[in-house]
Amino acid sequence: MRYCTDLPWPKINDFLLKVGQERTSQSLCTQTLFEIAELIPYDIGALFLLDETGKSYKQILIGMEPKWGKAYIDYYYKIEDGRFSYFLDTPEEKDWNDYRNSEFTTDYIKPQKIKFSATIKLLSADHYLIGAIALNRSCRSGFSECEKGMLRIIRAHLSNLHSNLFVSSALDGTVKSSENAEKRLTRREKQITDLLC
Repeated sequence: MRYCTDLPWPKINDFLLKVGQERTSQSLCTQTLFEIAELIPYDIGALFLLDETGKSYKQILIGMEPKWGKAYIDYYYKIEDGRFSYFLDTPEEKDWNDYRNSEFTTDYIKPQKIKFSATIKLLSADHYLIGAIALNRSCRSGFSECEKGMLRIIRAHLSNLHSNLFVSSALDGTVKSSENAEKRLTRREKQITDLLC
């Protein structure tokens, strides 16, 4: 696999600083969907926010009719053994020409004229999927090596930014993790975590 060595680091940094100012999971996901278009243009964008059970409770769609978002949630992500579900660890960039013989491609992707997709997934502190972002291209070319490189970097940083939303600072300067995370740490691990933070 080739890697792009000439990434626009100042733009990536500006993007991460901007979305990093968000203080809730929903606002971080939403801001990411809107701001990433400056770095990685897309024609159709979709954000699905999920509750603890994995059920979508909110959708934000850009360039997509609401009926398609509803159809995905109600039907398409479940078909074909869920192979097009945002839950699965599928390739993060897709060329839909590679999936020609599927109901999902024929009845969902083609009618929207989507040719390429990239996904960003955000997890809770307990590693449950709580946000799935799809960046879709219809009239553009596939994602370039530089765009794929930016996506790799952005995904890693967004994961870190998102995890930090589940940590709160105490008045004495120590950091307290979310209740569930604290139950998994020993007393010494908590001390080390506080010192590192």
